[in-house]
Amino acid sequence: MRVLRALLTFFTLFGDDILAIAGLAIVCRATFMLSNVAGWYVIGAILCILAVIWSKNVPKPPQRG
Repeated sequence: MRVLRALLTFFTLFGDDILAIAGLAIVCRATFMLSNVAGWYVIGAILCILAVIWSKNVPKPPQRG
């Protein structure tokens, strides 16, 4: 029961992130099936977008003093 509760907590915290990354992986795979060059462009664009999104949510270090 404790393991089930831990899994449920994990998926409620990170479920949207897991599904978003899985969706992006499917989009990248489908683009590679069309063209290798287009696939690399899609991966580059996705990584740039993720970097911008995640850089806005960086926790600030604790203040000294």
